[in-house]
Amino acid sequence: VPQPDVFPEARHELHPGGAQVPVTEDNKVHYIELLCDTRMRGAVSQQVGAMLQGVRSIVPEDVWCQIQRLVTPDELDLLIGGLTAIDVVDWRSNSVAEVEPELWEMFWAVVVNFSEAQQKWLLEFTTGSPAPPVGGFAQLPGYGNIGTVQRFTVMKNLNSTLPVASTCFNTLYLPKYSC
Repeated sequence: VPQPDVFPEARHELHPGGAQVPVTEDNKVHYIELLCDTRMRGAVSQQVGAMLQGVRSIVPEDVWCQIQRLVTPDELDLLIGGLTAIDVVDWRSNSVAEVEPELWEMFWAVVVNFSEAQQKWLLEFTTGSPAPPVGGFAQLPGYGNIGTVQRFTVMKNLNSTLPVASTCFNTLYLPKYSC
């Protein structure tokens, strides 16, 4: 099978000796299964292996076995990746204002009018993650120990005319804006 996206001239056999086996009506389903397996699993097997090795280096084997039994792949994805939708009301109610009330209101008026993609970019710029954690913004993780919660904070930026973020502390520093 050619690998045009990576190496235009490279070929990869789907099984040993497969280059000499013509695809026929009788074996086309098997060919498609091998091709799909190669494209969806085989192409990233090294990366997945490295991730598993990393997880296993910090999660004890007995805990890992329990996770595999108790947590579905979708639940694990949710735990690692967070929620897919951003609830701006939840975000605001679990945030801290260390700016003037006018700037606070102006900030949230802008966030509410952002597209979903822009909201995710703002969240990622400020926290390092484009998605809120499971449990919503009240569970936004902070720097340090696992389980530490660090609320989203908007503070004054006295040193710059551009917004600046401190992702370790989920803090957005805004310069003084005027309407």
